[in-house]
Amino acid sequence: MHKEKDGDGRALQWKRPYEAAILELDSTRLQQRISEATEAILDRMEQLLTRPSDSEQRVLNDALRNLRILRKLSEVAAARDAKMVS
Repeated sequence: MHKEKDGDGRALQWKRPYEAAILELDSTRLQQRISEATEAILDRMEQLLTRPSDSEQRVLNDALRNLRILRKLSEVAAARDAKMVS
């Protein structure tokens, strides 16, 4: 059976909100999910300053980039929807 190391447990603290944001289908909740995930990732990056892990740092950077893209797509969709309503 696979035992999680301390770092793995802490990694889960950012992965859960990240996955929740990526999988969120409710556009009214998406921005909040993105903010929560971004905050969790930045917290983890701060923790890694004392014990850097190149591989996890890369994963965190990729996750932040994905959240930025998701936020932009969400904003574009919201603007498009607002135009359609007016």
